[in-house]
Amino acid sequence: MKQTLRKIHKRATIFELILIGVWILLLQTYMATNSFIAETKFMLQNPMLILLNGLPIGVALVLLCCLTRNSFVSGGIANAVFGLMSYANLLKIDGRDDPFVPGDIALLREAMKATGEYRLDMHWGIVAIIVLSTAAMIFLGIYLGKSQKNRKVFRLIAAILALSVLAGAYFKLYKNKELYASFPVSSAYNITAVFNELGFNYCFLYNLNLYAADKPD
Repeated sequence: MKQTLRKIHKRATIFELILIGVWILLLQTYMATNSFIAETKFMLQNPMLILLNGLPIGVALVLLCCLTRNSFVSGGIANAVFGLMSYANLLKIDGRDDPFVPGDIALLREAMKATGEYRLDMHWGIVAIIVLSTAAMIFLGIYLGKSQKNRKVFRLIAAILALSVLAGAYFKLYKNKELYASFPVSSAYNITAVFNELGFNYCFLYNLNLYAADKPD
């Protein structure tokens, strides 16, 4: 039985990565403060948002898979990273009605200290989902072993292509102000509403060079 599963595992690497990517995207959508059904419906009505939010996940999965040669281990790592970032966004919105932006990473230590000043709903159910799904993927990765035996050159080329796609998309799509303004959000001047409706990954990358946190003198 185990050998059969391993054979399937080695032949289904791409399919596994797609399923894991869909799971991570759905998990992040669930963690938005909007209704999960309403947010999913909004993305289906604006398919470009699925690409914009799913591309970073896909690139991360490809890069991690090239590094670990294990689709489930790669999925576990990506699930933890994207899940925790969305969770931080959820907590910040709950505490300050303000989403988690790139500049907040530089202030992570200060943010951890400041959490003691707020009575936050820690959403332990979501924490459990992130932890259990990450653990399940890591377990499957260890149990089934490596997904592929591709040569280093092939993995290097795949990694370079993935990074090139993300870099091109960043300058052509994620920094495109006209595209960002084209989506029919409920309140363009409410950054929290925009993050919830357009998706965390897209808005996070769009704001990469905005809201910079400069260290005071």
